Amino acid sequence: GSGGFNPGGYANSDSDNYPKTYEKEENFRTVGELQMDLASLALSCKMTRVVSLMWSHPVSPTRIAESGSSLGNHDASHYGNPGSATAAAFVSMKQWFMDRFVYLIESLRRTPDPDGGGTLLESSVVFLCSELGDSNLHDHRQMPFLLAGQACGQLTTGRFLDYSGSANGDNQPHTKLLTSIANMMGVPVDRYGYTGHGTGPLPDL
Repeated sequence: GSGGFNPGGYANSDSDNYPKTYEKEENFRTVGELQMDLASLALSCKMTRVVSLMWSHPVSPTRIAESGSSLGNHDASHYGNPGSATAAAFVSMKQWFMDRFVYLIESLRRTPDPDGGGTLLESSVVFLCSELGDSNLHDHRQMPFLLAGQACGQLTTGRFLDYSGSANGDNQPHTKLLTSIANMMGVPVDRYGYTGHGTGPLPDL
């Protein structure tokens, strides 16, 4: 339909077999934004308290024409020389995804919290991540993570935190970040996943 949820009137076509309508690259942005709209609606009417969104799989060949590149995401991720045209294309793709993240954040900012007071963004914590720090090297060090929202006042925003070398000379494990997020949302755990690099939340988060 073409109601408030889907004003563009997006619909899957029964004649699309491979790829399906929702898998076509030209619909990548539309389908993603509809998924984010659904997430905000589901949170606002209390159908769920947790939402996960994944744009594609780790070695995705998806091309994002809007980013200005004709390369697939995975090919661009192996950019070689940081000054190369391929590296510039990869940065453009990452900027495109960050613009979509802004779309989600603005949606949560506009949506009232059903439990009263403020907005969904103020009462939520939103975690943005990638599975690699340096995709060119398949490297997991120096992982960039982004948190948005205020978790009902438990998360102070507007900060850049660098945990490099802060764990007895090693970097802090991201499992501590996941533990911190769980704690913010009222789940009293002291570990999440692999504990070989320590337990507990991130310090000073």
